[in-house]
Amino acid sequence: MSKRIKAVAYIEAVIFALEMLGFLFKNFKPIDVMNYLFSTGGPSDAYHFQWVGVTAAVALVAFIFNQVWERRKMKADLKSKNSIIWLDTVRPILADLMVASIDAQLAKYEFEYNSRKGLPQVSVAELEKSEKLFEDKLSSLDRSYSLLQLYIPESESTANLLYKIEGLYGTTKSNLEKLENVKSGTPDEPLALMAEKNDGTDRIKFLIKDELIPVAKTYFNKEWVQATRGE
Repeated sequence: MSKRIKAVAYIEAVIFALEMLGFLFKNFKPIDVMNYLFSTGGPSDAYHFQWVGVTAAVALVAFIFNQVWERRKMKADLKSKNSIIWLDTVRPILADLMVASIDAQLAKYEFEYNSRKGLPQVSVAELEKSEKLFEDKLSSLDRSYSLLQLYIPESESTANLLYKIEGLYGTTKSNLEKLENVKSGTPDEPLALMAEKNDGTDRIKFLIKDELIPVAKTYFNKEWVQATRGE
């Protein structure tokens, strides 16, 4: 249906609605409707169907249906758009958290190793560089975790995902403390640091690959399907 025909149909619908209201607020009589829908005259002096009235009635119904449908479609489209934007925002942050967990572990090991060796084996510049690197990685870890807490609401559908995120973050922070608490001044200190670093890294990789990623994929796939449907 062209825009011009739609416009004419809508005008007829409005006119019909106004005339119906006029019937209601006047002395309504059944004959009023009969006169609107039928006319007399012509050779047979009988009732003849007025298609204009029927067209206006159909146009009114179509107009109301179209308005309701367009409103519902607009709400669904808006919800779908917002959901897709949310998904495009959260997924990279979650990926940043995974990367930052391993990076913080490795940077902490390097800083602990250099600080324990001390001068003159490690220069002041090298020690400061490793310390700055660890601080940056730790800041990235904390930032990603905080953003996920803000973006992902607590609900039944997100409970498992939030639990896995909390598990990865908590384990990483615990690993960093273990590296810092490795006993110093012993002959096997470098080996102890290396062992703790390797164990911690393996724990983090397991949590990412076998725990967090499967849960995140299931959740995000479900959210994507609902977003494309406007649900």
